[in-house]
Amino acid sequence: AQLVRRDLKDLGPRLVRGVAGSGKSIVLARWAALELRKWDLGATVVFGNTALEPHLRDLIAQAWRATTADAHGEPPWERVNLVHVGTLLQDLRVEAGLPPLDDPAARFDLERQAQDIVGCGLTARFDLLYIDEAQDLGHETLGLLLSLVKRVPVGAQSTGEHCPVRVFYDNAQNVYRRPTPRWSEYGLDMRGRATVLKESFRATRPAMELALNLLHRLRPIDRDPDMRELIAPRLGAPLLRMGEDGGWHADFCVIPGQAPEVTIH
Repeated sequence: AQLVRRDLKDLGPRLVRGVAGSGKSIVLARWAALELRKWDLGATVVFGNTALEPHLRDLIAQAWRATTADAHGEPPWERVNLVHVGTLLQDLRVEAGLPPLDDPAARFDLERQAQDIVGCGLTARFDLLYIDEAQDLGHETLGLLLSLVKRVPVGAQSTGEHCPVRVFYDNAQNVYRRPTPRWSEYGLDMRGRATVLKESFRATRPAMELALNLLHRLRPIDRDPDMRELIAPRLGAPLLRMGEDGGWHADFCVIPGQAPEVTIH
């Protein structure tokens, strides 16, 4: 709740990490609504799952109404751009004057497309950039997007520039097995600007633990670098631990529930 209401006092970069169902997209929407009010800037929201667009649009609209007395008000959609990363890369490819992709399957290869576009001299165009499910984007894709964010001065009493980007990342949903980014390699200083959401409100704990322990039988969880982020977090207690019963326990799931029934045919 504190993160949702946080007043972002400057345009410096922000990183929110959290497990599935921890509320990252809700935080994104609330921050977008607040910043659309606070700054006279455009907001671009990039996502990797096409199904997310109507969900994010609804969340932003709800967040906008929650910050105003007008229960039927609409955000300034003329300043909001929700775009799938694949669509964005195709548009950038056209702008860069690159030939169409010869292989239809290549449009799903974000890294290849980003590599083609990097170095084409495209100008920065994002005032405020929000990246949802950033773990789905590779190193080259993230680097390209960040290079297109307009930098702003830190302030009258300080030197340097801010990169107005808000990154939302989930190690546990890293289905493409991409390594966790080193944000300093992109010129982003996330010290004091990163938050970890440690509770999931989506799945029940018994269902999650069944899935995790089944996964462990197929591929040991403790050998997975992303899962180790939950087993041995840098700060705080483990979110995922091996119990005395030899099974994995998902302490990050806060919703109780009935144990799933499994039928084997």
